[in-house]
Amino acid sequence: MVTQDVPDYAQQVAPSVPSTTQSQLSKVLTASAANATEIVAAVASKSIVVVSYVLVANAAVNVKFQSDGTPTDLTGLLYLAANGGVVAGFNQQGWFRTIAGEALDIHLSAAVAVGGHLNYVLV
Repeated sequence: MVTQDVPDYAQQVAPSVPSTTQSQLSKVLTASAANATEIVAAVASKSIVVVSYVLVANAAVNVKFQSDGTPTDLTGLLYLAANGGVVAGFNQQGWFRTIAGEALDIHLSAAVAVGGHLNYVLV
């Protein structure tokens, strides 16, 4: 029987997809002001690729993630009910990514306390 190494499919499709060997970074997520709040600071020439996240809202609010500088929406609206939340488990390819060199923001539709955490890699 002949065996061969099969390259990671994600790397064949998109070479900038995070690999499982890249160091994941984590960030506590807290926001309470309406509009955009920076979550992860920009890193020159790097995109922030979010590979998992958890959000919980204290009251009803709409939430979206944005790439800071432009601002560019990275997700659609997440409609959170009071004491409701969302969990996006680990996704090696990433749920979304910022534009290279831009920070990651969370944008709230109202001044409501939102907390959680996220894991990301820089590519």
